[in-house]
Amino acid sequence: MEGGGAGRFRVVRCIQLLEDSELYQARDPDGGFVAVKIARSESIEPMRQRLAGEATILEQLSGASSPRLLDRGVHDGRPYLALQWISGIDAVSVSAERREQGDRQGLLALLIEVTEAYVAIHGHGVLHGDVHPGNLLVDGNGRVTLIDFGLAQAGPASGGMPRGGVGFFMEPEHANALLERRRPPPLTPDGEQFAVAALLYMLATGQHYMDFTLQQEEMLRQICAARPVPFAERGLDAWPALDGVLARALAVDPAARYREMQALAEALREIAKPPAVPAIRAADGAEALLGGMLDHLRLDGDLYRNGLGSGPLCSVNFGA
Repeated sequence: MEGGGAGRFRVVRCIQLLEDSELYQARDPDGGFVAVKIARSESIEPMRQRLAGEATILEQLSGASSPRLLDRGVHDGRPYLALQWISGIDAVSVSAERREQGDRQGLLALLIEVTEAYVAIHGHGVLHGDVHPGNLLVDGNGRVTLIDFGLAQAGPASGGMPRGGVGFFMEPEHANALLERRRPPPLTPDGEQFAVAALLYMLATGQHYMDFTLQQEEMLRQICAARPVPFAERGLDAWPALDGVLARALAVDPAARYREMQALAEALREIAKPPAVPAIRAADGAEALLGGMLDHLRLDGDLYRNGLGSGPLCSVNFGA
């Protein structure tokens, strides 16, 4: 499709080829960049429903931490979506740079921005359904945009959408169903919170929250007994406040997690607050001593009129 077009958009270059879809950078009639996502020829029918669902989700979000939907149509029998072009770099690169610089505040700010992006879509009734670092873009101001809403759901109406995603970010409820050969449960805010916490751990440390085996069934068992490795055991400087927040969001029991994504974001913001300076209580008689000293040093007082009665007992330099 490169060098061709889709509807009123002229393709510039291919960005990504997947099993069922292709992603291109294109230009609109005014010369601006757009992203065009189009079904592959061999996946037209399954992608028709999926792209229609994604279009509905993006219309519902209306640009909230997501690309705006610009157009939809069919090119050579292949359905496509035209989306707002989002400039940015991947969150893994941003987090790695901040870790290498020892910039904990910058790293924590990134984790908060990522969490707030999910707070924004949850506030619009949308669950992303495909949490992993490849679906995040960070712009020059640190703002995070979520991309690829092909597996997203918005309420019971989209409950028939298949579950998917990357196994390292799967919640225990999903893993347990697969182990028991049951139908995977629907997306839930609690489940997505677990996935986001697994993502935050990876961005904070550069590693997954546990040492996964690549044997599928054993990996599912590991997820069902999730025990996040403390930062110090990763050879990193201890960060107990962040360890504690992520451990709660990564709890196996959904009831033990934060009540909603917003509460997770608030817990992260609490870590970012500077430590409170304890109030110092004046000792008995301190105010009287201060008042007497101020009287002694008044510009119209005896010290300024008559000078010192005797020389100082030590030299004084800039208040020392």
